[in-house]
Amino acid sequence: MKKYIAVLCFILTLIIVGCSNKEVHDTVEVFTIEVLSDTPNNEGLYVKTGYKKVNSITYFEKSNNLERTKLFYLEDYFDMDGKFLESVIDYSELEKNLFTPRLEKPKENKKKMNEPITILAPTIKEGQPGESTKLTEAESEQVRTHILEFIQTLNE
Repeated sequence: MKKYIAVLCFILTLIIVGCSNKEVHDTVEVFTIEVLSDTPNNEGLYVKTGYKKVNSITYFEKSNNLERTKLFYLEDYFDMDGKFLESVIDYSELEKNLFTPRLEKPKENKKKMNEPITILAPTIKEGQPGESTKLTEAESEQVRTHILEFIQTLNE
């Protein structure tokens, strides 16, 4: 019985030590980027099919024994003429535990919508794709709240 208690205490110590010293990074972004075809044309080139507006939150957490990445994003897809096609709400998560490598189970939840859902993303300008919009703190908080409201609908 004493051996089991000693092993349990050792495991708890590892967990407590492993959970301390946590590093967290969190980024809110708004950008517009070109969308390319899924397959190359006869010349082997991928062709522009339109563009998408994106609102995203990237969350990364690292401690001694755990790495966790969460991606929350909203995407509005448009054709080359600027006509709206569809929107996507997406949530992805991956936890990597250093005590149990290769047992990671990614989580993903996705939902399509029939109306634009992003905010503050600019319309794409020819020759300037992929530029991230610089957000004020207030705009960043507004985008964060907006994304998380839509992410909540994934569980409904």
